[in-house]
Amino acid sequence: MLITSFLIRANNIGTSAALLLIWLIKEWRCNGFKKTVNKALFVIGGMLLVLMPVLVYFAAIGTLDDMISASITYNFSYSFDARPEANNFNIFKSSLKPAFTLLRIWIIFPTIGFILAIVHGARKLKEKRITVLEIALIIVWPVEILASSISGRGYSHYFISWLPILTLLSGYFFWNVDQFALSHNFSEIVNKRKPHLGFGIAILIILYIFSGSFNQYLETINLFVFNKNQEIEYTPKIANYISANTDQDDFVLVWGGQAGINLMSDRNSSTAYIYYPLYTNSPLGITLQEKFYDDLVKNKPVLIVDAYIDAPDVLPSLDPKVRSEQIILYPLANNTQQSLDYITANYEQINQIDGYTVYRLKSENTVP
Repeated sequence: MLITSFLIRANNIGTSAALLLIWLIKEWRCNGFKKTVNKALFVIGGMLLVLMPVLVYFAAIGTLDDMISASITYNFSYSFDARPEANNFNIFKSSLKPAFTLLRIWIIFPTIGFILAIVHGARKLKEKRITVLEIALIIVWPVEILASSISGRGYSHYFISWLPILTLLSGYFFWNVDQFALSHNFSEIVNKRKPHLGFGIAILIILYIFSGSFNQYLETINLFVFNKNQEIEYTPKIANYISANTDQDDFVLVWGGQAGINLMSDRNSSTAYIYYPLYTNSPLGITLQEKFYDDLVKNKPVLIVDAYIDAPDVLPSLDPKVRSEQIILYPLANNTQQSLDYITANYEQINQIDGYTVYRLKSENTVP
């Protein structure tokens, strides 16, 4: 798990690294240094079993350097070289605030569980009977908070790695409620006499809270079972528009990284660097920025779709009027203004579909 997470994104290893460290410390205290080293070697061997096939595969197809650059080098340069206000490491702004905003009321349960874990853990530590689970409940979440704040950008997908520890902390909260707040008779009914009751209530609550998503699944199941002849593939209006107004070999640039629009419209992007202008200003990031601009000028996408609406706090609009009213939270690519000027000079706004503004190339003779 640790190596897999590391290969995907180095910052994702918080939970597995913290648990491994806790386990090794426990082994050292219980079984001594020599046995701990032996077990640590087995762990390293397990890591190599995952790592070596990956390295061999990419080396065999001649892309090992690219793999290392994409999964390791860029992530470290992204997190450290280009972190905004490098001398002002603000965990609250870059991690806690966006996470609590995103998770809303649901963060209350793990937060209370975390507080309870600290209180109970401190008492048990004095009595020298604290368990490994309680140590993990206290340590792992702060490690994840730190790991997700390193880059200085609170993107929502950063907090996926919080889910395991938040689940455990929520469980710890409800366990304490069961032990100390609920009546003995109620606990006995739920846990012994009718163990399915609590599970059933939890399922009903989840279905009520996420009824919108659940209804979407019901609609899909209904189509599969009762309307097999009906078209069930969903294609957004913007993708249909692109398909109808471009040729198969035309390039279409989606400003903001929504590659799904390219996929659904069956049109290639003019560049591989689709997350521009969000690339950081690290040495590697600047190289990617320059490649994006070169592709923009060389490939001349017939259409450009402004997808700023999907991330208005981090992605500037192509429309100067809209852009002047935006408050962008994080630094953009160094050559963002150059790219915006090029698009303004060579493209004209022709349509707006479901919030996406569409721009068309004015002429093949573009102005630099």
